[in-house]
Order: sequence, then structure tokens, then C-alpha cells
Amino acid sequence: MAFAVAGQIRGIESNTTLAGGGIDWGRFLADRAATTSLVGAVQPMTRVLPPDTARHEAWARSSVDPKAQGDAVASYAEVIRRAGQDAMIQRHYVVVSWPLSAQFMETAGKFGPGRDGWRALMAREVDTVARGLEKARLGGGRQGVAPLTARQTVALMLHQQNPSHPIDAVRRVDPAAPGLRSHDAYAAHVVEATDYATGHEAEWWHRRWRSPRTACRPAAALSFGSWTCCWGRTWTSSGPCRSTCASCRRCTRRRPRAAT
Repeated sequence: MAFAVAGQIRGIESNTTLAGGGIDWGRFLADRAATTSLVGAVQPMTRVLPPDTARHEAWARSSVDPKAQGDAVASYAEVIRRAGQDAMIQRHYVVVSWPLSAQFMETAGKFGPGRDGWRALMAREVDTVARGLEKARLGGGRQGVAPLTARQTVALMLHQQNPSHPIDAVRRVDPAAPGLRSHDAYAAHVVEATDYATGHEAEWWHRRWRSPRTACRPAAALSFGSWTCCWGRTWTSSGPCRSTCASCRRCTRRRPRAAT
């Protein structure tokens, strides 16, 4: 289940506000990690996109005087174009999963028989998670916390595979078809798609990142430095690489490496 959220930080915030948001988010995760919780996993996700000027364009069409001179009308189009030039927006989501475990089945049985019990239980669970995200300060601003419908969820999945598919375009979405034809190439996942606007065939190469020099370090070989709200821990690796994968057998490291 995917939830659209507004994000914790909007504008300039104090260190106290940032620390409080981190604490509230930690409480949300801790509540979902309890043995009594039916939630199996929580995954935050952010998409960085070009700005959508559709609302500005609609406002210009409805507000500009039809009798205005052509240069004046063109000037509005120029303002909209410049306002969106080299700008980006962020769309935040939190994906939550509920495994169909024995505990889930037993709890659902208390709400009703079969799928009716599932639906009633999930209605309660979705509402609880949404309120938890609000308490974790992820629902501020105009957007708030909004559980995605089946079509919206599939549109999000299609957009991740085929970025030419608008993230909010649900009209052509089949909820039963969330995947696109794809194949693997060297260090990439290649998706065969159709351009949403033109209808032409398109191919998207999604790079798969791999770092044999750092990804194979055992936990015992890592030491951590300071931690802040806006910066990750500084880590240093030391000790031999014990991985047996082919790529790591080619690794050579003669001194500790540090990164942030």
C-alpha cells in the first residue's frame, strides 16, 4: 500500500524541528516493528520530477482577457515557461506492506468471514498508518497523507519503469497490469515501453549501481562517526574482504577507505 505524503521539511527549519521530526519518524517505525503489528515493511520513496505547469496554464486560459493582444497572451506563456525552466519538484511516498501471515489471517477472522474480514481489517490498518504518518509530521501542508488507489499505485509503478508515463496519469492504467516488458543488460535494467505523449516505442535504461569495493564489507569491519539530522554517518572500513563473489575476488585494498 502506497501513501502520498507531503514530507517533513518545508522551507527553512530549525535544528530542533528537524530533530523532533526524526524522533517522531522513529516512533512510527518502532510502533510498526512491535510483535503485535501486522505491518511487514515500511519503505520511504521520493521521486524528483520536472514541475507540472498544467494548473498555471489552466489559470491563464481562464483568466486572460480574450480580447488581449497577441503579445500580451504570449507573455503569459513565456512566464509559465520560465517559471518551470530548470526547476524540479519532489513527490514523497511511504510504501507499507502487510504480509498474509497466520497472525493476519487470525486477526482478519475476527472482522468477518473470508475477504470481507480482510477488507474490514485493512480499512482499520490503512487508517491507523495514515494517522501515524500524520503524527510523524509527514502530512503537513496542502497535500497531507493520502492512501493511493489501485490505479494510482499502478500509475506510480509504471512511471518508475517508464518515466514518460506521468506519475498521476491513471486514465489508461489497468490495475491488473503493473509491469512492462523488460530485459537485463550489463549493469542495467532495460524497459521496453511506449511514450505516453506520442505513442512511439521507447526504451528506458535503468542503471544498476554496484560497488564491489564497499558493498562487500562485513559489518565487523565498519566503524561509525558522528550523526546529524541532515548528514549521514561517516564510516570507515578496515579488515579483509571475506566475500566469495567473483567481483570481490578482484578487489584489492591496502588501506582503510572512508566516505560519507
